[in-house]
This record gives sequence, structure tokens and C-alpha cells, in this order.
Amino acid sequence: MTGRVASTLIEGWSDWRTAACTVGTAALIIGTVFARKIPRSRNFLPRRIHMSVKLKRMGGLLTRFSCLGLYLTAARIMGAFVSAYNYISVLLEAPPFSLPHYAVAMIFLMYLTGVAGSLFTGRLSDRYRAVTLLKCSVALMFAGVLLLTVMKLWALITSLGIMTFAFFSAHTMASRLVSVQAERAKSSGVCLYWLFYYARSSMLGSATGTILAAHGRTFFLGTIAATMAAAYLFARSATKPRRSVLRPAGRGA
Repeated sequence: MTGRVASTLIEGWSDWRTAACTVGTAALIIGTVFARKIPRSRNFLPRRIHMSVKLKRMGGLLTRFSCLGLYLTAARIMGAFVSAYNYISVLLEAPPFSLPHYAVAMIFLMYLTGVAGSLFTGRLSDRYRAVTLLKCSVALMFAGVLLLTVMKLWALITSLGIMTFAFFSAHTMASRLVSVQAERAKSSGVCLYWLFYYARSSMLGSATGTILAAHGRTFFLGTIAATMAAAYLFARSATKPRRSVLRPAGRGA
């Protein structure tokens, strides 16, 4: 969130190169300080595992659709999420809205609704199955995408709030389900999850920008909607075979 707000402000005052350089330098400094200051682990004993073993475990996870489907779900919701935020930035700075860059930057504070989404869904997971919450979150995010078609400022901001809330809810449940499905290969399962998550967001975020420039708003929104529809189908298919495993210890619904 801070990176989005800061880069938008700096770009408006200077240019995108200065914004990218500033945010990148700040991230490098913060990462270096964090690596030096974080306390050493006291309750973890690392074990050496040969790379061939790790690759075999990852290959096994990729051949199980209960895991692969969750990876593909996460990849698509993240790609749609990034695309929507990129699109909103361009749209609100152009006519008929013509908002100043500092006003557009403040819209990225909408990420705070994502914190609420994670907390809210985390509490609900004590009562309802994570599978159900994942599918509901993806469906809600799809509804937010549809609201982007309304060219009114209130609708666009509301859409962004819904998408952010639902995205972080879906991400919370998907990452939780991956750790369950991976069983003893949890570290490999989580690594693959993050690989799909960020790689797809980079690819789709760039691709939808090209689509927007070449084919316009309608085709762009159609691409995001199709991405979210695919995410729902992957989530539904991936979690169906292991439904009994994914029921919480408490009261189900």
C-alpha cells in the first residue's frame, strides 16, 4: 500500500523513472535493515534436503490438481487484482474524472479494506469450511469486477473496495488450503503458491495493460472477468475431491 501511494505521488511530482528508483531504493534499504535486525530463530532446526528431493516433492504437488488448482486460483485472482488497480490509476487521471495524482494516490488506501477482509474471513473460518469461504470470496471479487463497468466515481471506488476485501479474503483461504493439501511437503507447497501468485500477477498485469491500450476498456474488462470466472472454476474443481479434509474442527456449514 505504501509503495502504491508513494510511487503515484512521486510520479505526479516528477516522472515514473524517479518513482521506480525511489521505491526500489527504499525497499532495498528496508530489506537490508530487516535482515540485519531480525532476531535469530530459536525454535527451528534447519535440515539439509537435497535439491532432487525438493524438486520431486514439487513435481508431485504439481501433478495433484487439489494443489495445482489452488495455485492457478491464486495466480488469477492476483493478476485480476493488480490489473484492476493499474486500470483505476489510468482511468481516474483521464477525462471525464481528471483527478489530480495526489487524489488518485489516496485511493490506494483502499488496501486497508483488505486487512479487514483477511481478519473477517479468518474468524468465519472457525465456523465455516475454508472451501466455502474461498469460493464465496472469489464470487464476490467477480461481482466487484462487474461493477467496474459503471463509469461513475462512486461505483469505481466501491468496486475497488469490494475487490480488495474479497481478494485478501480469497488469498487467506487459498494459502491456508494449500498448507493443508501439501501435507508433509508444506514448505514446497507454499513456495509454489507464491511462485504462481507473483509470476502470474506480473504477466497478467502487463498483458492487460497492453490489451487496454490496443483494444480498449470493454475488452480489458472482459479479460479480467474471464480471469475471475476461471479462478472460480479452478477453486471449485481443486477443492471438490478433498472436501472432508477441509472441514474445520468446529461446527460446519
